[in-house]
Amino acid sequence: MIYLMASMKRNREKHKKTNAAATPRPHTDPHRGLSDEEVSLRAGLGQFNTQPKRITKTIAQILFENICTFFNFLNGCIFAALVVVDSYRNILFMGVVLCNLLIGIVQECRAKFTIEKLSLLNAPLTCVIRNGKRAIIDSEGIVPDDIIALQPGQQIPTDCVLVEGAIETDESHVSGESRPQYKKAGDTLLSGSAVLSGGCLACVTRVGADCYVNRLASEAKKYVRPRSELMRSLRLIIRVTGAIVVPLGALLFIRMYGAPGGDMQSAAEQTAASMLGMIPSGLMLLTSVSLSVAVITLGKYRALAQQPQCVEMLSRVDMLCLDKTGTLTTGDLCVEHVVYMQGVKKETADTLLIDLIATMPAANPTARALHAFAAALPGVIRDTPVSGITAFSSSRRYSAAAFAGFSLYI
Repeated sequence: MIYLMASMKRNREKHKKTNAAATPRPHTDPHRGLSDEEVSLRAGLGQFNTQPKRITKTIAQILFENICTFFNFLNGCIFAALVVVDSYRNILFMGVVLCNLLIGIVQECRAKFTIEKLSLLNAPLTCVIRNGKRAIIDSEGIVPDDIIALQPGQQIPTDCVLVEGAIETDESHVSGESRPQYKKAGDTLLSGSAVLSGGCLACVTRVGADCYVNRLASEAKKYVRPRSELMRSLRLIIRVTGAIVVPLGALLFIRMYGAPGGDMQSAAEQTAASMLGMIPSGLMLLTSVSLSVAVITLGKYRALAQQPQCVEMLSRVDMLCLDKTGTLTTGDLCVEHVVYMQGVKKETADTLLIDLIATMPAANPTARALHAFAAALPGVIRDTPVSGITAFSSSRRYSAAAFAGFSLYI
């Protein structure tokens, strides 16, 4: 999910800054664990590893926000007036209103149900050490200062500190780090990461909503009202139109009803027809349909929009910058183009480039990308003796090679 992945760096940096001060040092004997009395004491304080409450909008909130709008109020008043005078043949305009209403409700409910299924933690059972014995318990029964035993293939259920042993963890799902992380005694283990190799005992430091993975998931599920310029403009049009239509409609009804031969039904029908012509119902429906089609299209690429208006915000993005190399991207580099200095022939520069790259070992992603680029260039690598090589260094930020009978190339 895009929003979730984009928030990983922010959460990881925040976690690093607060981890040293917020994480208590383990004081539980790793081979004895907690006693039943100590577990009961923490359980009495409500310190269980329970999942946080849902923070998405409720169905009632979604219905209220979509039904109770000024646009629906105007059309509802006209509908009620026509129903009162038994003019049912003129209420077909409500089809547009209902379609617009259903599109908004269905899209938001669909997003709500999808977000509520979002879970980065799937570790139903955990091995803990209590009273000097190992036991398999439900992960929600873990309490602070518990000693848990971790093995390869297991997902870490809570934030904890490694107290004995060493493991390699995969933190790509929670921190975006694509490479395995080596953890030794004293290191912090993030909930949601997976154990790749090794084995260890760890002391639990945070449970429930305080865990890193639950804070991350809660931020992804949190509802933020989109700042849609399109919908703001449409609502402004409806308000201005309503401010004009309502008094004009009242005056028109009085005039029609007070005219000679006028009656309630004809006056209501003519007033409704005039008012409906001034309310941009078609524009509202067209906007809803367009946004819904865009949301469905995004869904094909596994991108979730909490509201259709989010599409408009995405359309205003000129550049999206991501740093999750190896998680969102492949981590493979490639040469896009070569900039030739003024006065240098392309053929000469390519030949020198091939010679230079041939002297470089393919020991890092940049070198491998240059080797792949040189292999695709036309020409044959010359068998030119190399008199000296300076390997690439990140501090110097260059590599160089000197060829016999030629100049030094950097």
